[in-house]
Amino acid sequence: MVLHDLKYRLNGRLDKDNGVQVSSISKYKENLISICNDLIKNYQKATLIFATTTPVPEGEPGRIAGDDLKYNAAVLEVIKEFPKNKINDLFSIAKTKF
Repeated sequence: MVLHDLKYRLNGRLDKDNGVQVSSISKYKENLISICNDLIKNYQKATLIFATTTPVPEGEPGRIAGDDLKYNAAVLEVIKEFPKNKINDLFSIAKTKF
């Protein structure tokens, strides 16, 4: 979900230089909180698992390297509000593999 949220688009195309980001960090956090609240309300016994985003690839036309770290930090802030939930740290796994 995050790589989609942090991309920049212009006229339906990826464009980090001239485009607008799909979702600001504040809107992203707001959306995560809303999704968590809905899932917890409807599935009280479930444990939610947050997955951090993988790194932005080099030369990516629609994303800026470093935004991945900012959005992952936002996930870690949000999960503090939901201590029962878990983190699947895809970022660290991908960083060591690629």
